[in-house]
Amino acid sequence: MAEFVRHESCDVCGSSDGKAIYSDGSHFCWVCEDVKASDDFLEEKGYKKSNKPNKERKEVKVSEKEKITPEQNEELKKNTSSRGSNYRGITDQTLAYFGVRTNFKEDDSVNAVFYPCTENGELVGYKCREHPKNFGKGNVGRTGKSCDLFGQFRFTRPGK
Repeated sequence: MAEFVRHESCDVCGSSDGKAIYSDGSHFCWVCEDVKASDDFLEEKGYKKSNKPNKERKEVKVSEKEKITPEQNEELKKNTSSRGSNYRGITDQTLAYFGVRTNFKEDDSVNAVFYPCTENGELVGYKCREHPKNFGKGNVGRTGKSCDLFGQFRFTRPGK
């Protein structure tokens, strides 16, 4: 039986770490369910080796997504707040420090949280988390694997 080796990005769906690679050369993507059986398994079952991917590859071009415009940013700031009412145990001071914006319902409960995405320290979009756990539907601007790590713009000096 093959052992898990590592996670990689998926060539089919573009997931950054959804594809599990196994020691016998097989893989399985937990996002799009793309699968490749090992060569030994295929030989055992009498199948010919094939270099074709299991599904058509989707071309994911991150650079095609436009970064947030100043108008979109102002609109987002007008409809959100830097306070978070201790949502998920995070203080308002921490949210403000990292530029996180919160949208509230009429009953003052959290509706959505917008996390800033940067590239080389420049704001390019906001990643949205709708309460309780819906991700990505309300994203604004460019988000994804081309962006810096969350909060990286706050730590510009090199260090240990």
